[in-house]
Amino acid sequence: MFITEPSKNIEVYRNVDVLVVGGGMSGCTAAIAAAEAGAKVMLLEKNGCLGGVLTTNIIPNLLNNHMNEESEHLLCGVPKKIIERLVKIDGCVRDWDKPFAKLVFDEQKMKVVLIEMLQEAGVDLLLHVYAASPIIQSNSVKGVFFETKVGRKAILAKVVIDCTGEADILSQTGCPLRITNGTASLAFKMSGVDGNDFCRYFSEHPDSFPKNHDGIRDFQDFRINWETYGDFYFPHRGGREIPFVQDDIKAGRYSKTRGKVFGLDMMCLIGLRNLGDISVNSMLWRLPDLNPENISEAEMESQKTVYYVADYMNSRMPGFDKAHVSQISQDIGIRVSRGIEGENTMRIEDVTSRTPVYFDDVIGVRSAKPWSDDGMKDHPFDDDINGNVAARSTGGETSESGVFLYTNTVDISYGILLPKGIENILAGSGKIVSSVPQTTMRCGTNSMRPAQGAGVAAAITALTGATTHTVDIRKVQKELLRQGVYLGENDRLKTLGLL
Repeated sequence: MFITEPSKNIEVYRNVDVLVVGGGMSGCTAAIAAAEAGAKVMLLEKNGCLGGVLTTNIIPNLLNNHMNEESEHLLCGVPKKIIERLVKIDGCVRDWDKPFAKLVFDEQKMKVVLIEMLQEAGVDLLLHVYAASPIIQSNSVKGVFFETKVGRKAILAKVVIDCTGEADILSQTGCPLRITNGTASLAFKMSGVDGNDFCRYFSEHPDSFPKNHDGIRDFQDFRINWETYGDFYFPHRGGREIPFVQDDIKAGRYSKTRGKVFGLDMMCLIGLRNLGDISVNSMLWRLPDLNPENISEAEMESQKTVYYVADYMNSRMPGFDKAHVSQISQDIGIRVSRGIEGENTMRIEDVTSRTPVYFDDVIGVRSAKPWSDDGMKDHPFDDDINGNVAARSTGGETSESGVFLYTNTVDISYGILLPKGIENILAGSGKIVSSVPQTTMRCGTNSMRPAQGAGVAAAITALTGATTHTVDIRKVQKELLRQGVYLGENDRLKTLGLL
C-alpha cells in the first residue's frame, strides 16, 4: 500500500558552503577541517551529543593502527588536535604516542571537547535533527532536507559530506553502492571494576591472555598499558582464549549465544584506570538490512542480554566481582552496511602490501597491516562468502618470524571518497568510502583520515567554484599539509610538486 505525500514549500533554514551530515568522529573531523580551510560550515547530528558510536555506544578508544614500520605515529591533523585537547583535561592517556599504547579516552569529556573545537572553528551545529534526503538538481547535490521538532526544513550547500556511517544521504542520490551484511554490537559500562585484581590474575596466568590481537602482543603489553600508561585494554575476541570462559561454555555455565545474539565470549574490555569503569563490548548481531524493524529488534534483544553478560562477569571475571552495570549504550553500533563505489577503491591488496602504496591524489596516509588478508577473510565480525563467522582469524597478527604489527604505509586516495555519477557530495566516513572489503577503512583514526580530506576537498571545491570531480587536488593537498596532515616524506612530496 502506498500513499502520496502532499507537496509543500519547504523553508530554507540556511545556505552554507559545506554541510556535514553526521556528528561522529568523522563528521566532526570533516567539519573542523572544512572550516579551517575557510568555508562556512554547518553540521547536523541526530543525537544530542557528538562523537557518534564512540560516545553513544560507549566505545572509548580510537585504536592504535596508526604507526609506520619504525613505530612512529602517523596521527596528525585534526585527529591529533582532538587527542591533545583531551590530554590537557585528563581525558585521554598521556602516553598515547608510545608504541603499543592505546588511544583510550573518557567518552564524556570527548563529547564536550568536540563541541568546543567545532564552535572555536566557527562550525554551526544543529543537534536532534535528522537529515532526511538530498536536494538534487541536474545531477548535483544542492543540499539536504532535514526533519526537526517543528517540521521539515532545508539547508542549501555547495558541497555535502555524508558522515552518517550508513551512507544515509548518498544512498538516495542514485550513485552505485556496495552492500555488506555486517554485524552490530551494543556495549555497556560496568563501574567499580578492580583493574589491579584483573592484572594480578593474568600475572599468575600469562598464558591465558590472548596474544596478537588489536595491536596487543601479549599480557606484558596489557600490563604496561595498565600500570604505566593508565589504560585498560583487553582485546576483541579475548574471551575466546581464556580457558575458564571456554570451560564454562562447555559445561553449560555460560553460553556464547542467546537467541539471535551471538559472540558473548568476545569480551573486549576498555577503560581508563583513573575512572574505575570498563566498557564491555561482548555481543554481536547479524543485521540482514537497515529496515527499522530489524534495527529495533537488534537494539531491544541486545539490551536484554546486557545483564546476562554482566552477571557472568560478576561471577567469574577477575576484578569484576563488585562491579555493576552503570550505563547501557543508547545506540547500537553498526560496523558496516552501505558503502559507495568510488572513482578509486581501497582494496585488501593495498592494506596488506609489503611495500608502500602510492596514489597521486593522496589525501592521507594509513598503516599497512600484513595480517589483514587473513583477518578480513574470516574476521569474527563479518561473514565470509558462505555466511559463516569464524571464532578467530587463522593466523592472528603475526608473521612466520613472530609479531609483525606494521610494515609500511598506504596512501588514501581522494577517489575513494568520490561517488560515481553524482556531483558535490563526498563520503566522509571510513565505513562508507569505497573499499573492498567494506571494513578496510572503518574504526577510529582510520575513519577520521579520509574525513579530513573530505572536509578540505569540500571547502576548496566550494570556494573555487569547482565540482567535487574537477577540484584541483594539488590545492587540496597543500591545504591538508598546512593543516598538519602527513602525506609522505619530503621526496614523495617533491614528486607530487608539493615542495
